[in-house]
Amino acid sequence: VLVALFLIAPIVIVFPMSLGASPFLEFPPESYSLRWFESFFSERRWMTGVWNSLQAAAVAIAISVPLGTLAALGVDRIGRRARPWLEAIIILPMVIPVIILAVGLFYLLAPFNLLGSPVTLGIAHSILASPFVFITVRSALKGFDRNQEAAALSLGASWPVMFRRVMLPAIAPGMMAGAVFAFIQSFDDVVLALFLTNIRSRTLPRIMYEGIAHEIDPTIIAVSVLVILVSMLLLIINLFLSQRSSS
Repeated sequence: VLVALFLIAPIVIVFPMSLGASPFLEFPPESYSLRWFESFFSERRWMTGVWNSLQAAAVAIAISVPLGTLAALGVDRIGRRARPWLEAIIILPMVIPVIILAVGLFYLLAPFNLLGSPVTLGIAHSILASPFVFITVRSALKGFDRNQEAAALSLGASWPVMFRRVMLPAIAPGMMAGAVFAFIQSFDDVVLALFLTNIRSRTLPRIMYEGIAHEIDPTIIAVSVLVILVSMLLLIINLFLSQRSSS
C-alpha cells in the first residue's frame, strides 16, 4: 500500500489542482472552477496540438502493430541460440535514450525536408512503439498451441488462411495491448516532438512542455488530467477485452 501511494501521489495531486480558480498553480486550491478546462477546449493551439498528436499516434499504430507482430512471429520460429540476440536487437529502441534517437532522426530527415509533419513524427514514434507490440505479441504466442497450426496446415489450409482463422484470434489480445501501448507512447512523447515538429505541427505534449518552460499556465494541469484519464480508459478497455478474449 505504501509503495502504491508513493507511485500514485504525484498523479493524484494534479486532479484538485486542475480545478483551482487561481491563475497560479497552488495546492490545495483556495477556490474551485472549471475555467482551465474551458480554456483548453476553447483555445485553438490546444485543439491543434490534440489533432497533431492523434495523427502521429495513428501512424505509429499503423506501422508498429504489423512490424511488431511480424517480428514476434519471426523470432518465434528461429533457433534458440539466435533468439536472445535478435530479441535484444528488436527491443534496443526501448533501452537507448530517446534523445539519441531524436538527434539522429533530426540530422537524417532534415536534408530531405521531412521535418514538421505529424506523419514523420508518427513514423519516428513507430520505432519506439514496435518493441512494445513485439513484447505483447511474443507473450501471446507463448500461450498458442503450435499443434493447431500444424493441424490446419495438414488439413489443406494455406499459411495465410491458417494465420487468419487460427493464429490471429489467439494473438489478437496481444496485438490490441501492443496497439494501446503504442498509442500511449506516441501520444505522451515530447522528446521526439521537440526535434521533429515545428510551430504548426506541434503535438500536445510539446505545447505542454513549452508552457511549463516559458510560462505558468494552469491549463497545462487540466490537460494533464485529461491525458491521464484517456490513458487509464484505454488500459481499462484493453484489460476488459483481454479478459473477454481469454474467457
